[in-house]
Parts: sequence; C-alpha cells; structure tokens
Amino acid sequence: MCEIGTFIVVMSVCLALSKALSMLIPKCAELIHTDEERTVVMTALDAYSELLKEVKGAVLEGEGHRDAIINCVKDVMSCKVLISIPFFQTSTNCEVKLCVFLIMCSA
Repeated sequence: MCEIGTFIVVMSVCLALSKALSMLIPKCAELIHTDEERTVVMTALDAYSELLKEVKGAVLEGEGHRDAIINCVKDVMSCKVLISIPFFQTSTNCEVKLCVFLIMCSA
C-alpha cells in the first residue's frame, strides 16, 4: 500500500476510535453514577482502566472525557454513587482510598 493509502487507513482508524470513545466515555460515566448493580459499576470502572492502559492519552482528548473520568473516580471514592463499596464508606484516609482504587483498577 502506498503512503497515502496508509495515511488514509490510519486516519480512518483514528476517527473511528474517537467516535467510539465519544459514545463510550459518557455512557460509562452514566452507568457509574446511576446503576445500582455493583458489577455494572465495577465493569464501567474497569473499562476506563483498560482504555487508559491500552489507548492512553487518546482517551482524554475528547471534549469532557478527562473530567468525566476524574469525576467518576472522585464520586466513587466519596460514596456519591448509588452503589456502596464498603471500604470507601468506612475509611477517612483519601490517600488510602485512592491507592486501593488504583490497585483494584489495575488488577
């Protein structure tokens, strides 16, 4: 394939990724804030974690994506979501909460 053809393919993939992320990031945020099933919320958080590991910075490039992810993490750690994660309710040490959350996401 010539260089122009390769460029077109790469640009198409980038546009498709951007479009997929523009739907997925807000949907995960909605699920994290509104779903009552712990497994659904944890799966949405895992999706964020995997996207950040695999796609890296491109995940944060979309409008509002960085804020959506940060707000979800903050809200889970401060128990402002419908589900309850017992450790976050009993611990007052924010640094410990953050470490546990990051460990859970990276597992």
